[in-house]
Amino acid sequence: MVDRVDAVIVGAGPAGCKTAEIIAKAGYDVLVLEEHPEIGKPVQCTGLVSERIGKIPEEIIVNRIKKARFYSGGEFFEVKSKKSVYVIDREKFDKYLARKAEEAKAKFKLRTRFLDFKSGNVITTVGNYQTKLLVGADGPNSLVAKKSGIKLPDNILFAVQVCVESDFEPDVVELWFGSYIAPNLFAWVVPESSSKARVGLMTNKNPNIFLEKFLKRRFGNVKTTDRIGDFIRYGLIKKSVANNVLLVGDAACQIKPFSAGGIVYG
Repeated sequence: MVDRVDAVIVGAGPAGCKTAEIIAKAGYDVLVLEEHPEIGKPVQCTGLVSERIGKIPEEIIVNRIKKARFYSGGEFFEVKSKKSVYVIDREKFDKYLARKAEEAKAKFKLRTRFLDFKSGNVITTVGNYQTKLLVGADGPNSLVAKKSGIKLPDNILFAVQVCVESDFEPDVVELWFGSYIAPNLFAWVVPESSSKARVGLMTNKNPNIFLEKFLKRRFGNVKTTDRIGDFIRYGLIKKSVANNVLLVGDAACQIKPFSAGGIVYG
Protein backbone atom coordinates (compact mmCIF):
# COMPACT_ATOMS: atom_id res chain seq x y z
CA MET A 1 0.00 0.00 0.00
CA VAL A 2 1.35 3.45 -0.96
CA ASP A 3 1.17 6.20 1.67
CA ARG A 4 -0.62 9.38 0.55
CA VAL A 5 0.33 12.89 1.68
CA ASP A 6 -0.46 16.35 0.36
CA ALA A 7 3.18 17.44 0.04
CA VAL A 8 6.53 15.68 0.08
CA ILE A 9 9.62 17.82 0.68
CA VAL A 10 13.05 16.47 -0.20
CA GLY A 11 15.71 17.95 2.09
CA ALA A 12 15.53 19.00 5.75
CA GLY A 13 17.74 22.07 5.51
CA PRO A 14 16.46 25.55 6.41
CA ALA A 15 14.46 26.06 3.18
CA GLY A 16 12.92 22.59 3.37
CA CYS A 17 11.96 22.89 7.03
CA LYS A 18 10.50 26.38 6.62
CA THR A 19 8.49 25.25 3.61
CA ALA A 20 7.22 22.27 5.60
CA GLU A 21 6.15 24.54 8.46
CA ILE A 22 4.26 26.90 6.12
CA ILE A 23 2.40 24.13 4.29
CA ALA A 24 1.60 22.24 7.51
CA LYS A 25 0.25 25.40 9.17
CA ALA A 26 -2.12 25.75 6.21
CA GLY A 27 -3.66 22.43 7.22
CA TYR A 28 -2.01 20.04 4.77
CA ASP A 29 -0.25 16.72 5.43
CA VAL A 30 3.50 17.19 4.92
CA LEU A 31 6.32 14.65 4.85
CA VAL A 32 9.97 15.75 4.82
CA LEU A 33 12.53 13.27 3.47
CA GLU A 34 16.16 13.60 4.61
CA GLU A 35 18.90 11.30 3.35
CA HIS A 36 21.19 11.83 6.37
CA PRO A 37 20.62 10.12 9.73
CA GLU A 38 20.51 13.42 11.63
CA ILE A 39 19.14 16.86 10.77
CA GLY A 40 21.82 19.57 10.73
CA LYS A 41 24.67 17.21 9.86
CA PRO A 42 26.94 17.54 8.02
CA VAL A 43 27.30 21.30 8.48
CA GLN A 44 27.97 22.99 5.13
CA CYS A 45 27.66 26.68 5.93
CA THR A 46 29.61 29.43 7.71
CA GLY A 47 26.51 30.56 9.60
CA LEU A 48 26.88 34.34 9.41
CA VAL A 49 23.40 35.88 9.21
CA SER A 50 21.70 39.25 9.62
CA GLU A 51 18.70 39.97 11.84
CA ARG A 52 16.54 39.28 8.78
CA ILE A 53 16.84 35.65 9.85
CA GLY A 54 14.07 36.47 12.32
CA LYS A 55 13.83 35.77 16.03
CA ILE A 56 15.87 32.74 17.05
CA PRO A 57 16.66 31.20 20.46
CA GLU A 58 19.67 32.67 22.23
CA GLU A 59 21.40 29.28 22.48
CA ILE A 60 21.71 29.19 18.68
CA ILE A 61 23.73 32.44 18.62
CA VAL A 62 27.46 31.77 19.00
CA ASN A 63 28.70 35.35 18.59
CA ARG A 64 27.57 38.85 17.62
CA ILE A 65 29.38 40.89 14.96
CA LYS A 66 29.58 44.69 14.89
CA LYS A 67 32.07 45.44 12.08
CA ALA A 68 33.20 44.10 8.72
CA ARG A 69 36.79 44.74 7.65
CA PHE A 70 37.42 44.59 3.89
CA TYR A 71 40.96 43.78 2.69
CA SER A 72 42.27 44.26 -0.84
CA GLY A 73 45.70 44.99 -2.29
CA GLY A 74 47.35 45.44 1.09
CA GLU A 75 44.78 48.02 2.24
CA PHE A 76 41.57 47.73 4.24
CA PHE A 77 38.53 49.69 5.36
CA GLU A 78 35.85 49.02 7.95
CA VAL A 79 32.07 49.17 7.89
CA LYS A 80 30.09 49.23 11.11
CA SER A 81 26.79 47.40 11.07
CA LYS A 82 23.75 49.34 12.26
CA LYS A 83 21.83 46.13 12.80
CA SER A 84 22.61 42.87 14.53
CA VAL A 85 24.73 40.29 12.70
CA TYR A 86 24.97 36.82 14.22
CA VAL A 87 27.34 33.91 14.02
CA ILE A 88 25.05 30.94 14.55
CA ASP A 89 25.36 27.24 15.28
CA ARG A 90 24.02 25.84 12.01
CA GLU A 91 23.32 22.38 13.39
CA LYS A 92 21.21 23.81 16.22
CA PHE A 93 19.51 26.23 13.81
CA ASP A 94 18.46 23.45 11.43
CA LYS A 95 17.16 21.36 14.33
CA TYR A 96 15.21 24.39 15.62
CA LEU A 97 13.50 24.87 12.25
CA ALA A 98 12.71 21.14 12.10
CA ARG A 99 11.09 21.32 15.57
CA LYS A 100 8.94 24.25 14.43
CA ALA A 101 7.82 22.25 11.40
CA GLU A 102 7.03 19.25 13.63
CA GLU A 103 5.01 21.49 15.96
CA ALA A 104 2.97 22.44 12.89
CA LYS A 105 2.36 18.68 12.38
CA ALA A 106 4.87 18.07 9.58
CA LYS A 107 6.43 14.60 9.67
CA PHE A 108 10.08 13.71 9.02
CA LYS A 109 11.64 10.56 7.65
CA LEU A 110 15.44 10.32 8.01
CA ARG A 111 17.87 7.99 6.20
CA THR A 112 15.57 8.24 3.19
CA ARG A 113 16.90 9.15 -0.25
CA PHE A 114 14.71 10.47 -3.05
CA LEU A 115 15.09 8.49 -6.29
CA ASP A 116 12.38 9.56 -8.73
CA PHE A 117 8.96 11.14 -9.24
CA LYS A 118 6.47 9.61 -11.67
CA SER A 119 2.74 10.35 -12.03
CA GLY A 120 2.49 11.78 -8.52
CA ASN A 121 4.44 8.89 -7.05
CA VAL A 122 7.59 9.75 -5.05
CA ILE A 123 10.03 6.84 -5.20
CA THR A 124 12.57 6.56 -2.37
CA THR A 125 15.06 4.06 -1.00
CA VAL A 126 12.59 2.94 1.68
CA GLY A 127 9.24 3.07 -0.11
CA ASN A 128 6.89 5.13 -2.27
CA TYR A 129 4.58 8.05 -1.46
CA GLN A 130 1.68 9.43 -3.49
CA THR A 131 1.54 13.23 -3.32
CA LYS A 132 -0.05 16.32 -4.86
CA LEU A 133 3.13 18.40 -4.54
CA LEU A 134 6.81 17.55 -4.54
CA VAL A 135 9.17 20.21 -3.17
CA GLY A 136 12.85 20.01 -4.04
CA ALA A 137 14.87 21.49 -1.19
CA ASP A 138 17.75 19.19 -2.02
CA GLY A 139 20.51 21.69 -2.70
CA PRO A 140 22.52 22.94 -5.67
CA ASN A 141 22.72 19.55 -7.38
CA SER A 142 18.99 18.93 -7.00
CA LEU A 143 17.90 15.47 -8.10
CA VAL A 144 14.28 16.66 -7.90
CA ALA A 145 15.11 19.27 -10.55
CA LYS A 146 16.83 16.68 -12.74
CA LYS A 147 14.00 14.16 -12.52
CA SER A 148 11.44 16.91 -13.19
CA GLY A 149 13.21 18.27 -16.25
CA ILE A 150 14.07 21.63 -14.66
CA LYS A 151 17.32 23.01 -16.09
CA LEU A 152 19.64 24.55 -13.50
CA PRO A 153 22.33 27.16 -14.31
CA ASP A 154 25.81 25.85 -15.04
CA ASN A 155 27.55 28.48 -12.88
CA ILE A 156 29.38 26.87 -9.95
CA LEU A 157 31.43 28.19 -7.04
CA PHE A 158 33.45 25.95 -4.72
CA ALA A 159 33.72 26.65 -1.00
CA VAL A 160 35.95 25.28 1.74
CA GLN A 161 36.23 26.24 5.41
CA VAL A 162 38.18 25.28 8.53
CA CYS A 163 38.27 26.37 12.15
CA VAL A 164 41.39 28.16 13.39
CA GLU A 165 42.55 28.93 16.92
CA SER A 166 44.40 32.25 17.20
CA ASP A 167 43.85 35.79 18.49
CA PHE A 168 40.81 37.57 17.00
CA GLU A 169 38.74 40.68 17.49
CA PRO A 170 35.54 38.87 18.41
CA ASP A 171 33.14 41.44 16.93
CA VAL A 172 34.97 41.95 13.58
CA VAL A 173 34.48 39.85 10.44
CA GLU A 174 37.31 39.96 7.89
CA LEU A 175 36.58 39.77 4.15
CA TRP A 176 39.57 39.38 1.82
CA PHE A 177 39.46 40.12 -1.91
CA GLY A 178 41.89 39.61 -4.76
CA SER A 179 42.59 37.13 -7.56
CA TYR A 180 45.54 35.80 -5.55
CA ILE A 181 43.24 35.31 -2.49
CA ALA A 182 40.06 33.81 -3.99
CA PRO A 183 39.50 34.34 -7.73
CA ASN A 184 36.05 35.75 -8.52
CA LEU A 185 34.87 35.87 -4.92
CA PHE A 186 36.48 36.28 -1.49
CA ALA A 187 37.89 34.73 1.70
CA TRP A 188 36.53 35.26 5.19
CA VAL A 189 37.48 35.14 8.85
CA VAL A 190 34.38 34.85 11.03
CA PRO A 191 35.18 34.76 14.76
CA GLU A 192 33.28 32.56 17.15
CA SER A 193 35.19 34.16 20.03
CA SER A 194 38.46 35.97 20.74
CA SER A 195 40.34 32.69 20.29
CA LYS A 196 38.52 30.78 17.53
CA ALA A 197 37.25 31.61 14.03
CA ARG A 198 35.70 30.02 10.97
CA VAL A 199 38.07 30.67 8.07
CA GLY A 200 37.27 29.86 4.47
CA LEU A 201 36.84 31.03 0.92
CA MET A 202 34.78 30.64 -2.24
CA THR A 203 36.12 30.59 -5.79
CA ASN A 204 35.49 29.06 -9.18
CA LYS A 205 38.96 27.47 -9.01
CA ASN A 206 40.29 24.69 -6.76
CA PRO A 207 39.48 26.15 -3.31
CA ASN A 208 41.89 23.94 -1.34
CA ILE A 209 44.99 25.40 -2.98
CA PHE A 210 43.87 28.97 -2.33
CA LEU A 211 42.81 28.23 1.24
CA GLU A 212 46.23 26.85 2.15
CA LYS A 213 47.86 29.97 0.69
CA PHE A 214 45.44 32.24 2.53
CA LEU A 215 45.96 30.49 5.86
CA LYS A 216 49.72 30.87 5.52
CA ARG A 217 49.37 34.53 4.53
CA ARG A 218 46.95 35.40 7.35
CA PHE A 219 48.19 33.16 10.18
CA GLY A 220 51.53 31.62 9.25
CA ASN A 221 51.78 28.00 10.38
CA VAL A 222 48.51 27.13 12.09
CA LYS A 223 46.56 24.00 12.95
CA THR A 224 43.06 23.65 11.54
CA THR A 225 40.02 21.54 12.48
CA ASP A 226 36.46 20.91 11.32
CA ARG A 227 37.14 21.11 7.60
CA ILE A 228 34.00 21.36 5.48
CA GLY A 229 33.42 21.87 1.78
CA ASP A 230 30.54 22.43 -0.59
CA PHE A 231 29.62 24.04 -3.89
CA ILE A 232 27.14 26.78 -4.75
CA ARG A 233 25.14 27.04 -7.94
CA TYR A 234 24.17 30.56 -8.98
CA GLY A 235 22.38 32.48 -11.70
CA LEU A 236 18.82 32.86 -12.96
CA ILE A 237 16.91 29.74 -13.83
CA LYS A 238 14.19 29.91 -16.48
CA LYS A 239 11.71 28.31 -14.12
CA SER A 240 11.69 26.76 -10.65
CA VAL A 241 8.49 24.77 -11.12
CA ALA A 242 7.24 21.81 -13.15
CA ASN A 243 4.06 19.74 -13.03
CA ASN A 244 3.35 19.26 -9.30
CA VAL A 245 6.96 20.25 -8.50
CA LEU A 246 8.44 23.30 -6.77
CA LEU A 247 12.10 24.07 -6.06
CA VAL A 248 13.17 26.14 -3.04
CA GLY A 249 16.42 27.30 -1.45
CA ASP A 250 19.74 26.38 -3.04
CA ALA A 251 17.92 24.06 -5.45
CA ALA A 252 16.24 27.15 -6.92
CA CYS A 253 19.46 29.23 -6.78
CA GLN A 254 17.88 31.45 -4.11
CA ILE A 255 21.15 33.00 -2.93
CA LYS A 256 22.51 36.49 -2.36
CA PRO A 257 24.19 37.87 -5.49
CA PHE A 258 27.15 39.34 -3.58
CA SER A 259 27.96 36.85 -0.83
CA ALA A 260 26.29 33.67 -2.18
CA GLY A 261 24.65 33.17 1.22
CA GLY A 262 21.35 31.36 1.01
CA ILE A 263 19.68 30.99 4.40
CA VAL A 264 17.59 34.19 4.45
CA TYR A 265 16.77 34.10 0.72
CA GLY A 266 15.73 30.45 0.95
